[in-house]
Amino acid sequence: MTWKAKHEAHAVERMRIICEFSELVPEKVLKKVCNPILDKFREFKFDTQEPAVEPPRIIQLNGAQVALEEPNKTKGHVLRRTDGEDVLEEVGFRNSRFGYVTTTYGRWSATLNRLGEVFFPALEPLQDVTLLKSIKIEYWDLFEFEGNASSADTTALLSKSDPSIPDDVVKGRSTWHSHIGWFEESGGHNVLINRNLDVVDRRGGDEDVTRALKLLTLVQIQSPDEGIEIGELRKVLDDLHKVSLRVVANTISENVKREIGMLEL
Repeated sequence: MTWKAKHEAHAVERMRIICEFSELVPEKVLKKVCNPILDKFREFKFDTQEPAVEPPRIIQLNGAQVALEEPNKTKGHVLRRTDGEDVLEEVGFRNSRFGYVTTTYGRWSATLNRLGEVFFPALEPLQDVTLLKSIKIEYWDLFEFEGNASSADTTALLSKSDPSIPDDVVKGRSTWHSHIGWFEESGGHNVLINRNLDVVDRRGGDEDVTRALKLLTLVQIQSPDEGIEIGELRKVLDDLHKVSLRVVANTISENVKREIGMLEL
């Protein structure tokens, strides 16, 4: 029995990009940069367009709960492409951050083309208004074991296991997780990298149990003091994507890399 990636050509279940601003974007400016995309949201294959409403932040003050912000205040706009109850793609234009999420990831080149349609055109005009204090890209990869969960030996999937996890657990006795992180230099920036492994049991309708391994790769630049020029975003995202690829390639085995076309990395 073997481990299988989410898709034939890759294992990506979900991908997300978050760009946080160094200061809030004024409402009129936000509306101006977003309207060209909002006005054509159906042309871009989105099903819904709605306000980005967020709950207020609550603190305890003299024994009472106090809202720090106006309740349900509109912070921007959200576009979604759905299939029934499943969200396939979402773009959020908020006054504090812009974000993009997809569960139909194909290849990075196709993702960049899509960002060029629905994300970059609203963000790039803000380069004379604000800076970015953070850029983050996250990948959720999914692998499922075809066989009995107790036989799901992750040493066949991973290039090396966390030495703090007992050998019999790594080889299938039970579920486990390992979350690690570190910093490194990339493209002139100090980059935070998180690599989370979660081995879980997924229960089907007939109470069948499928052992799965979820791999989260988070790569983030934070520059709250100096800020990052919005004009650098495309290059920075490309650099962060390459770092993410390297982390995944260093995590999974040669056989799995061969199956999903990552041997060249």
